[in-house]
Amino acid sequence: MTKRIRTAKQLANDQRLKDEAAARRGETPVEVQPIQEIEVNVNDMQAMQRQIDQLMESNALLNASMVADREKARVAQYSQQTPTVNNRGSLIGVFEKYVLDPDNYPSPVERIMAEPRLAPLAFSINYHMDYKYTVRNYDTKQGINTSEPEFTIELWRNVLDANGKTTKRYRARRMVFHEDPQAAMVIAHDNNIAIDKEDERNFLNEMRYLRVRDWVFDIFWPKTAQDNQAVKEEVIGNQLVQVIEVSSKESADLTEQLGSANIFKS
Repeated sequence: MTKRIRTAKQLANDQRLKDEAAARRGETPVEVQPIQEIEVNVNDMQAMQRQIDQLMESNALLNASMVADREKARVAQYSQQTPTVNNRGSLIGVFEKYVLDPDNYPSPVERIMAEPRLAPLAFSINYHMDYKYTVRNYDTKQGINTSEPEFTIELWRNVLDANGKTTKRYRARRMVFHEDPQAAMVIAHDNNIAIDKEDERNFLNEMRYLRVRDWVFDIFWPKTAQDNQAVKEEVIGNQLVQVIEVSSKESADLTEQLGSANIFKS
């Protein structure tokens, strides 16, 4: 409950009643000093308000500066570094082939879980997917320490109880790949998508998504052989294998494409 403030006139009347009661009791009344009114200068109030406004503005600028500093530190953490050359002419340091900022590599999981083609499989109920971004460091043949993005996609199968609740899951498939603009161009060609050189970041993100999506599709709908030649089984080298007949011209073309590579290496 809000206490009601009494006016100076009411307080004076209260004191008068107290004095009269004290006189009847033979007590000496206590002199009460009147309440002094405080004059407020309007100019002082305006100056005080300006100071408050300036303080609030300074705090806002300080907060913005702190946010900017944190962003600069984050960008610096993932900024590209150029290796230096030592006095022997060799490169030293870390060379980042691509931008390493994880914000450049969004997860494809949410879009894949919502793919219409996977709906008949009750994909979101029967399966779970994990996406992991890491930075892979390795040394090239020239001894350059290199860093590049690495992506890991795991497909997990849910084990459901009688009530349809997931009690446990096991990993069905796993995919690991690196950032590869050349592979992205191949994917774009296979999907009849124009290569967008103006917006490289979004183009690579989309091709990376298609790469993972097609990997999932191939798990459930494996591609069949496109060759119309008859396939038969034969035992070669004590092993049952599938064989197709090829002409001498086709064999020569294949040898020319492969060069000296031995495709029968164990």
